[in-house]
Amino acid sequence: MRRFCALSRCPAHFTQLRAWADREGSGCIYAFNLAFGEHAGTDEMFEHVDHSPSSSILPSTAVSHTLYPQTRRHESVEIKIDSLDEFLMRSEIILVPEVLIKLDVQGYEDRVIRGGLSTFAAARVCITEIDFDSLYDGQCSFRDVWALLDRSGFQFRGNLDQTYAPDGHAVSADSVFVRDAK
Repeated sequence: MRRFCALSRCPAHFTQLRAWADREGSGCIYAFNLAFGEHAGTDEMFEHVDHSPSSSILPSTAVSHTLYPQTRRHESVEIKIDSLDEFLMRSEIILVPEVLIKLDVQGYEDRVIRGGLSTFAAARVCITEIDFDSLYDGQCSFRDVWALLDRSGFQFRGNLDQTYAPDGHAVSADSVFVRDAK
């Protein structure tokens, strides 16, 4: 039986995630009200009032506000953070071969990867959102993510869904990294 984890770092939306997991998961989807980073603790999240999917631990920039005006208003929310590796060691979740990791954490991808190096070593595929424009203060770059995943044995294979600015340049993409079968 395959088990899946669904995480929400936004406490206001966790109730909806939990209801979805209970309804659709047939006992195989577990929801956690938690963010991942390099270390365990608490932090502040900038919850965007008008567009919660773009909420982040990192504050949005003027570039973000120009491209996505719905990121201008936010409320600060205290959240729990853990490292992916430590969380999985304490949990009863057992990873099965051929793990796929989907990572979309609004510029915080490098911290999640560094806190989950053992977990990423068990994965075959990682699809991660990358912002090419500076949408969040302190966000990682494509080069940062590529270097971390390259050192973990992944190869960049291309991009899926890209978003574009009005002038036509790519703002972000879901980048696919694959590890060759052992």
